[in-house]
Amino acid sequence: VLFIIKLSVGLITNSIAIISDSFNNLSDSLTSVVAIIGSAASRKPADEDHPQGHGRLEYIASLIVGMIIIVMGIQLFSESINEIRNPSQTNTSWIFFVVLLISNLVKVYMYKYNHYLSLKFNSTLNEGVAKDSLNDTIATTGIMISGLISHFTGIKLDGIAGLIIAVLVFKTGLEFAMSTVSILMGEKASLELREEIIKEITKGKYIKGYHDLYIHSYGRGRTIAHAHVEVPKDISVFEMHEVIDKIEKNVVEKTGVELVLHMDP
Repeated sequence: VLFIIKLSVGLITNSIAIISDSFNNLSDSLTSVVAIIGSAASRKPADEDHPQGHGRLEYIASLIVGMIIIVMGIQLFSESINEIRNPSQTNTSWIFFVVLLISNLVKVYMYKYNHYLSLKFNSTLNEGVAKDSLNDTIATTGIMISGLISHFTGIKLDGIAGLIIAVLVFKTGLEFAMSTVSILMGEKASLELREEIIKEITKGKYIKGYHDLYIHSYGRGRTIAHAHVEVPKDISVFEMHEVIDKIEKNVVEKTGVELVLHMDP
């Protein structure tokens, strides 16, 4: 809704800054759509061709969206440079400021709501959306200030405001794409997750130590780990098997990671 309204007003008032801001909102919407698709994809069960599930579809879609946002940023940057070189007349009427003020109020609400959700569900995704909404509020406020200055002084700042927002759009797309590439390449598991798995392994009965712990992510909701555990050689295989089973179940319950342990006497 913000994209459509801002784009319409930007075209009516001939403001490259508002047009850039509208595409910034569009990139936010695309990011949210990817999050929704990713959640659905990660829940799709494994099949014969994809035994580890379909969770990585989220990352592939995220990479595509990141590239789209980067292209948007480059295009807006180019148009803003042209506006700075050849400034056009911007109609900063009352509707210009009303639309931006309403946009800011919506973004403040989105910030507070997503911040609330991030605390309730311990969600880094919602916290990211909250911070992005706060950044959008700052950017839109900057457009309003530049519009006021232009209106009362005649100094044309629309192109500069558009340039700043174009850089923000490009930065968002680049960070989005690079973080996805890092995951697809196989980034290291978090220290907290490793420590939780190690704690469950080492507190197991008869476990003397461990080595070669590897953690593999196949997308949201599908993480597999395997490790070697050192056990006494004189314990029966059946008794040790029960201990190993218990450790693996505890790890799944507490971390969601499917752990496979190999016994080293």
